[in-house]
Amino acid sequence: MNESQYKTRLKTGVGSLTIPMDRILDNPRKEFQIRQAGIDGNHVKDLAASIKAEADRGAGIGGRGLHRPVSLEPFKRADGLSGFRPTEGSHRVKAVRLLRKMFPGDKRWNEIEAYVESFSSDYARLDHQVEGNLHLPQMEHSTSDAVWLISNLLKDPLMSGAPVELKSLKVAEVKFACAPETFKRVLEGFVKLRYPTFSKQKRGAVVKKILSEMPGKFLNYANSTEL
Repeated sequence: MNESQYKTRLKTGVGSLTIPMDRILDNPRKEFQIRQAGIDGNHVKDLAASIKAEADRGAGIGGRGLHRPVSLEPFKRADGLSGFRPTEGSHRVKAVRLLRKMFPGDKRWNEIEAYVESFSSDYARLDHQVEGNLHLPQMEHSTSDAVWLISNLLKDPLMSGAPVELKSLKVAEVKFACAPETFKRVLEGFVKLRYPTFSKQKRGAVVKKILSEMPGKFLNYANSTEL
């Protein structure tokens, strides 16, 4: 979660929980990771160093170096093992795991501060992940993240909890199959709605990439037009 979301929860008296690291399970489903780049090993190492430095001076929640909790949800793997999986903060979870491996006798890394979330729909989970990642020091969403997310949403416009804007985008895809310029404008609006912090240039790159991966007139339009 981002800093604004965390401050709002604190103001309303909603505190985080201390979760044993052993209860956090890896999720084999690739599509659950909102970032297409996946886990960045260098980012994990940098985070681990930062978390330890903060913890060594007694800073962070519970003096363990983290200034914002991660988000987890209850999870049961196919093998029947129950626990939690990260819905936001995967790099921080990996960083604490790295510290635990590097300093096995240090009990600070046996637990992590987290909010345990439950989501009313698949789209609600995606929305939570997107909003939670819009802050520093987390990496900014990349163009490929946005292309992957929107392309997959177009394939599943009936995803539980999907907003009317997504359904309208899918209708526009079909309705304006022979009018790519019109669909492009609808798509630009959806990208701006979903990624309000993106610059105009970055939104344009997302739109062009999405169109270039679509068949027929959309592909031809993307290849022949300066978007």
